[in-house]
Amino acid sequence: MTRRHLIRLLCCLLLWLPLAAQAQWFSSANNSQGDFLPVTEAFQPSAWHDGETLYIGFENAEGYYLYRHQLGVESRDEKLQVGEPSIPPGEFKSDEFLGDVYVFYERVVFEAPLQGVAEGPLDITVRFQGCADAGLCYPPNESSSRLPPAPCLPLSPAGAMAAARAMPLPPPRRPRY
Repeated sequence: MTRRHLIRLLCCLLLWLPLAAQAQWFSSANNSQGDFLPVTEAFQPSAWHDGETLYIGFENAEGYYLYRHQLGVESRDEKLQVGEPSIPPGEFKSDEFLGDVYVFYERVVFEAPLQGVAEGPLDITVRFQGCADAGLCYPPNESSSRLPPAPCLPLSPAGAMAAARAMPLPPPRRPRY
């Protein structure tokens, strides 16, 4: 090999290393990606509102968890703002990807005040990120939805969970930066 070929080979290897490191960030060497659920099955968001408060719920598959600090919601309607979400504390975890964090297994419901006029359908975007205990960390995702107008009567807690299951959000998509 000539010196020119060796330099090209070295440059290619140096360019490849960051890509390999990035792939390691999102998966553990213990499992192949085929062993994991798609993000739409691992984390199932739902949302509903009563005209004053927006409620966001997630049902997580067994062995999957959401990062508390990655949960968020915003309105896509200029006339209506979503206030600061009130998110439960979660469960402490020493995570292989992000260190010491708080997470949610199974399910979580959080709420955020609506500021402005909530007449008619409500357009929202929910942001989240989660991982599998078996070693896959999904990239940040978001799911957008148009929620129907608020019901006329306030919901009981049991009615709120029934409403959440009836109002699933569409499959998440990766945000564009």
